[in-house]
Amino acid sequence: MAKTTCLSQFCTVLKALVTRLLFVAHGLVCIWRATVSFPANTMLWFLMIPIVLLFVETMVTLVCKKGKEWGWFCPSVFLYLFCTVPSIWFMEFSLRDRRLQSISSARAACLNATANSTLDDDELVVSLQSIGLDFTLTIDSGTWVLGLEQTLVFLLILGRWLLPTNLKDDQLSQLLLSYIGMAADILELLGVFDEPKVLRNEVLTFVVLTIFSLSLLQFTVVFTAIPDRMPSCSVTCPPGKDCRGLHCCNPEIFNIYTTIILQDGAFFAVRVYLFFVERVFSQGLLFFAAKNMLVIMLDIYRIRALFTNDEEEEDKEEHELQDTATTEAITAGGMDNRGYNKESA
Repeated sequence: MAKTTCLSQFCTVLKALVTRLLFVAHGLVCIWRATVSFPANTMLWFLMIPIVLLFVETMVTLVCKKGKEWGWFCPSVFLYLFCTVPSIWFMEFSLRDRRLQSISSARAACLNATANSTLDDDELVVSLQSIGLDFTLTIDSGTWVLGLEQTLVFLLILGRWLLPTNLKDDQLSQLLLSYIGMAADILELLGVFDEPKVLRNEVLTFVVLTIFSLSLLQFTVVFTAIPDRMPSCSVTCPPGKDCRGLHCCNPEIFNIYTTIILQDGAFFAVRVYLFFVERVFSQGLLFFAAKNMLVIMLDIYRIRALFTNDEEEEDKEEHELQDTATTEAITAGGMDNRGYNKESA
């Protein structure tokens, strides 16, 4: 029994360390690529501060929590996002400038080859002949940015899987499956930067990156780990009212509201704006806009179902309380359940 406990603790600590090492490695690569995009900006090295804080959080987690996580909020994922997301912002804006320069060069010279040659001056050529493949891989700035963004969401899902939690297996599997759907939608949102109309609109680029950043915050919170009734409901609920009737302290409803605001609602608004204002049309954009609308409708249907279930439970509890009170009153009055006096009987 003791060996099993020690092995379990060792696996917990190992998974916590491996996950954070992956976070640190990817964060360092993102910061390095950001400095390559803006070599004159030395302020980018301040993004190393979250990496340092992540090491501190790792030590505290291993010593104080024995490798276990911090319940419903994950500070390691938050610090990881705090260093990678700003780096992605810098890389996206640098790539935007390069693409705009490429479009201008193509219009001036009327030669796509010339435009492509001036697009990337820091591309990396990798030969795969050393591993038996007669193939040469060219990694330009766009490939770097897309690869780092894909790795970001992949590591977020993998990290939530490896990090020790108090969730049950069915809760964790449900959470991971929802994360996969979220990740695909988030990555597709960044695909709008391939449209020239979006590239030329600096405000729209800023809005898309802001929504992208906010949507990633969902990975820092585990709503299934929140108790059925949050302890702060007495503060948020008006005095004299039952918080169950207000539905403000139900973690599932709170999760649905957060998903609608941070992801599906915001993503749907951006895609509708691209359709009707910017006149940007593509099959992928249409599909994911319809997907966002369908998810919002299903979330509203789910909220309505939860409201109905809560009201039915409240009515049932009221009937049970009334029956209990009636039984106690009959017992205290000396009458049986048929209303006859026990003494006279």
